[in-house]
Amino acid sequence: MLLHKSPSEVNWYKCDTCDYKAKHQSYLTSHALIHKDCSELEWYECTFCDYKSKWKSGLRTHKLVHKDASEIKWYKCDLCDYKSKQKFNLKSHLLVHKDPLQVEWFKCDLCDFKSKQSMGVKRHKAVHADASKVKWFKCDLCSYKSKQKVGLQTHALLTHKYPSDIQWYKCGRCDYKAKLKFNLKTHLLIHKDASEIQWYKCDSCDFKTKRKDCLRRHNLIHKDPGITATCATSNQSGRSSWGVHALIHKDPSEIKWFKCDFCDYKSKRKSYLNSHLLVHKDPSRIEWFRCGRCDYKGKQKSHLRTHMLVHKDPSEVQWFKCDICEFRSKQRSRLKGHVLSRHSPCAKS
Repeated sequence: MLLHKSPSEVNWYKCDTCDYKAKHQSYLTSHALIHKDCSELEWYECTFCDYKSKWKSGLRTHKLVHKDASEIKWYKCDLCDYKSKQKFNLKSHLLVHKDPLQVEWFKCDLCDFKSKQSMGVKRHKAVHADASKVKWFKCDLCSYKSKQKVGLQTHALLTHKYPSDIQWYKCGRCDYKAKLKFNLKTHLLIHKDASEIQWYKCDSCDFKTKRKDCLRRHNLIHKDPGITATCATSNQSGRSSWGVHALIHKDPSEIKWFKCDFCDYKSKRKSYLNSHLLVHKDPSRIEWFRCGRCDYKGKQKSHLRTHMLVHKDPSEVQWFKCDICEFRSKQRSRLKGHVLSRHSPCAKS
């Protein structure tokens, strides 16, 4: 019945250490563990691997990764082919089938962000928190830190795990595999017929996409026309790439640099630092992406993807062509580089 009560009618259980509050005493008891010193905790440890949790329920959920799929009780959606090992995930999933007008939205009181789940708003609020007040989740092996536990977990999986220790999510239709379930879900869309796909459509134009996050990014162009900008220095225009491009005109003292802990390398972009860190990794710990048609191997999937173009017939290749001269490239990034170096005012000065 608490679901239907007004917040003012609820008897809240409040944390003495922070501003957390819950409708149930059991939730507060679980929450209180985050304030305890690790040495005081009773850990629940997995007998199959080195996983441990502060919560019994956390260990119970974790143990599902060691179970054979045939032994698992699946919670299945009646409206599509979604299934989950956890009832909670199914409940969350069912919201995608609900009419937006019937959904109870949880809203951020600092901006216009909203979510169908209260946890979504809690995670989002980290973007508004002062860095000095944030509880950072820090990596034990490098200087990485995240405002969200899931961010640290993803980092540890992608950066520090041996390939042999990784639980791979594999495609049943081709040889694709991913470290993250989300990436496999995204990949599976390429095997679906267009008529079977749930399209995310823009209310303001005819744009549509297979991914909700892409629609969210697209919607920014309708929200603030200023996001589409043209650079006065190089005549570069763009939307999502504008923030990245603007960095080239910033004074170095204004830039947030991402620095390597092992050498003096630094970059304006975090993704470039992540790529650079591979040069310091022990070759035995690197997951190599290998070509099935020659002996090429790369440390990054994007490198293999670029390499595969050499095996394609020119008639099958999507060429990126310059509007000003006859230059063309199999890679969009090279076309961008060509335009900046050959046709921008910066190049002519």
